[in-house]
Amino acid sequence: MIKTIISISHRIRCFLFVTIVIFCVLSAGIAYSQESEKENDFQFLFEPYLMFSSINGDASVGRATGVSVDLDTSDILENLDFGIMFHMEGLYKNWGLAFDYGLMDLKQDIAGPINGIITAGVRQQMIELFVFRRIPIKAGKIDVLAGGRSWDNKISLTLDPAWLPGSASAQQQEDWIDPFLGARAYFDLAEDWTFFIRGDIGGFGIVSDFTALGNLGVMYNITKTIILDIQYKALWVDYENGTKNTPGYFAYDTVTHGPIIGLIFQF
Repeated sequence: MIKTIISISHRIRCFLFVTIVIFCVLSAGIAYSQESEKENDFQFLFEPYLMFSSINGDASVGRATGVSVDLDTSDILENLDFGIMFHMEGLYKNWGLAFDYGLMDLKQDIAGPINGIITAGVRQQMIELFVFRRIPIKAGKIDVLAGGRSWDNKISLTLDPAWLPGSASAQQQEDWIDPFLGARAYFDLAEDWTFFIRGDIGGFGIVSDFTALGNLGVMYNITKTIILDIQYKALWVDYENGTKNTPGYFAYDTVTHGPIIGLIFQF
């Protein structure tokens, strides 16, 4: 009961945080909206980036329920088998399409019951596709977002009890797509510096019970076509499928968060 209350409270805090971010962004756009300077009709950008992630939460596979998945940045770097992350988007006049891809494949040994060891393997792949409408504002620009976030997660658990020979394992792969709505904004701070903020909420119980994203950071114009991007990002998801304590059960309730550094190439 206590764990359930804490979990609900955590989701409420996430919801309120992202809602406040979206409200602030939209309020800024309404308060300062004006016509933008004439720009090229079509713009394109590509950004490879690194996210120094931590993953906190728990996962359940089959009858192995409530297994803690707490990996900090050093754990992920130490146990990372493969990873790739990039973002790209195109803008025609004030309408745009964006695509984001991230993949982490890693393993970690976790202390199990009665001095045993649980080897947890986590492969988390996320694809994000959204359309946006750009609104010029006095201090920068604002985008209203709508899209989908595709998850492809594979969780494998191997339990080696210290008091019994052999081991037991469970493995399951789940993929799903969550719709989301949100907003982001860019505010001019000083010459060559821009402040960035974004928030979205989704899931809505259609597939996941809840998903949300919030990030903020700064950008520095190295040249007219190359921009240094520094952010902090947090991505929540609460997904459940199947019947608890049965072989086909899968649950994933985590937040992936950490700083991001990337280079934006815009044309």
